[in-house]
Amino acid sequence: MSSGRGPAQAQAARAADRLLCQVLEVLWRELPAPDRASLRLSCKSGLSLADRQIDRLWLDPGWVRAPEGAADSPCYMEWACPQSALHRPPAVPRAKQARYVAAAVSRGARPHELRLRQRPGEESAELVKFTLRLFKGLSRPGPSASAAAPSLTHLGLEAVPLNGSVLAALTACTPQLLSLRLHGYDLHRKNGVADQLSQPLGLCSRLERFSMEWAISEWARRPSESEHAGFLSLLAGLPSLRSLELRLPPPPLGSHGLAPELELEPPDGSLRGLTCLKLIHAFPEMRPSLARWLGPRPQLVVLHLLPCVLDQSQLQVISEVAGLTELVTCSLKVAPPAAQREGGGAAGSSAATSPAGPLLPSSLPLPPRLRRLGLWHVTAAVLNALALPPSLEQVHLHELRAIEYSQPAPGSDKDRIDAVVLALELLAKSGQYVGALTDREMGVRARDYRRPFKLNMNWTEPPAEIDFEWTSVIERLHLSLLAVDDYDLTSIREKMPQLEHLELQCVLLPDFTYAIGPLKLMRQLRTLVLHPGFGRTWAEWLQAAGGDSESFQAEFSDLLTGCERLTRLQLLLMDVCVYEDDDADDSSAFDEDQVEVADELADEVHDMVYAMRRDVVPRLQQEPGPRQGAEIWVHAFEQGEEFWRKEESF
Repeated sequence: MSSGRGPAQAQAARAADRLLCQVLEVLWRELPAPDRASLRLSCKSGLSLADRQIDRLWLDPGWVRAPEGAADSPCYMEWACPQSALHRPPAVPRAKQARYVAAAVSRGARPHELRLRQRPGEESAELVKFTLRLFKGLSRPGPSASAAAPSLTHLGLEAVPLNGSVLAALTACTPQLLSLRLHGYDLHRKNGVADQLSQPLGLCSRLERFSMEWAISEWARRPSESEHAGFLSLLAGLPSLRSLELRLPPPPLGSHGLAPELELEPPDGSLRGLTCLKLIHAFPEMRPSLARWLGPRPQLVVLHLLPCVLDQSQLQVISEVAGLTELVTCSLKVAPPAAQREGGGAAGSSAATSPAGPLLPSSLPLPPRLRRLGLWHVTAAVLNALALPPSLEQVHLHELRAIEYSQPAPGSDKDRIDAVVLALELLAKSGQYVGALTDREMGVRARDYRRPFKLNMNWTEPPAEIDFEWTSVIERLHLSLLAVDDYDLTSIREKMPQLEHLELQCVLLPDFTYAIGPLKLMRQLRTLVLHPGFGRTWAEWLQAAGGDSESFQAEFSDLLTGCERLTRLQLLLMDVCVYEDDDADDSSAFDEDQVEVADELADEVHDMVYAMRRDVVPRLQQEPGPRQGAEIWVHAFEQGEEFWRKEESF
């Protein structure tokens, strides 16, 4: 009798387990993250269910940021992603990570993505040991036949040593690899990445996406021509490759990219299936090799060339890529015919000057299906001359310039002002402007920061009739003008009630106390950046402030109090000094009297900042309102001429 009930009882138990798993799966989808953690620890079925949800392993809290929604997602290990950008959990010991991964895989976890990086101060030998344990754990068989094979399809490694044992374990663990990201490696080292990856990449016939970022250090050098050729030949042997991103170390300061004989070119007839191509610091001055990269590429839809400045002939080549929907580059310039002839039709952009005559509307072609255009900076004349296709949906732009730096300006001031007004109206009325790209997307810094829109007149006097109506689509604004007065800032306040970030890199008229008065009623303003003494008006600032830090403090205390959401006040002072090699006849050089008054202003500003931090900020943090308990940042510092040259060069 009992033997007859045994199979029935076993079947009933299995049915109950299946029902419990179904109930837990429903609960898992509905519960918030803290309750999921409790359910995971409540029973064995809950633990197995949680492990089966693991889709991505980010094994270090040092990644710049977690993907959108990662804090509430069950698809990440509990230490893989911080709960918020302001809180990063302490690093979990490597041994604990390895044990957890092995146990989770044995319970049914089959993650598809792994990201692993070397921690600061971590020894290479210890990281190799952990990596081998990790890949061994990921290769363990699961509880069912469906979870028997390794499942990694996306792999990201940063500065992880790639010796023979690691590569063997990597190859065994990633037979279905589709995406590979390698950051922090040197191509020019003996037995470098090209040699190390030749065998595993040869087995990755399904690899579709490859990203390579070279190590950036003070001793790193750019790869040579032979190293370039060997690495690109290796990539050319990947038949399924669709997306390629290469980030080289930036060229040394003051250089102009690679020498002509060191151009980065793919082998003939290779990489024809690319749909996405991103080249960062590959060749800041694009030469005829651009045509080698783009054609024939009938499937190419995404193209990033940074920090390249494309001329008209290169833009024509790009416009012939009919399927291109996204183009990101540093800027666009038009070289005069003489410069184009000297450069063979693809002259280096840094040598390109302004065109011989005015640019005509729609004279600069763009791909016919382009949907997204990203630029770091562009002149108003060039922006007005772009033949924007009807398919265009998004325009990203950080800086609009009246003229280029250190280049002859065509036309009169009125022509340049009219071009700026027309370009601003174009951005405002088209509905396509969506702000700047992030620094990471532009290859400037490894951070997801969007810079404010910058209007740079470059010492061209703006007309009085600019009423700032064009700014209705802009929430973050950087004005680089000769001067603004209280009427201009009143117009900004009235026309831009949505403004959250404002930087005034200009002379404030009639003085700063009058000029900043209208800003005290800007309710949405969160960040304000001022340049005390801009245009060598140090004495005017001191005179307006009455010559003491208490007057400074009163003005800015009223400003902070009136702007109820202002939490970041930054005062940028230019570092003024006399250099030994300064020419006495050079009007741009500083004399001893100017240095003395600039230093006096800097002392007053710093005293004001310290007093504000001590007396004003604590009071504002205690008052009811949107800033109660928030961090309020008031700071002042000097920046040398090197900073201004760097800002203008890019």
